[in-house]
Amino acid sequence: MIEETFQTLDLHISRADNAYQEVILFSEDMDVHALDDFDKVKVIDSFIFRFIKIQDLMGNKLFREV
Repeated sequence: MIEETFQTLDLHISRADNAYQEVILFSEDMDVHALDDFDKVKVIDSFIFRFIKIQDLMGNKLFREV
């Protein structure tokens, strides 16, 4: 059970890191108008979603399994 939780966490962390690396690329140009670019918003949303999934998984499963 804990092995499966770690595998799922690895997946979310990897995908969050990929999104973070994309955010870094356009962070210098980040301003209010950057949010008009749907592709940038998708990347930011993806990072936020993965971050939340990591938090939830750690709180709801990992800490209970340890």
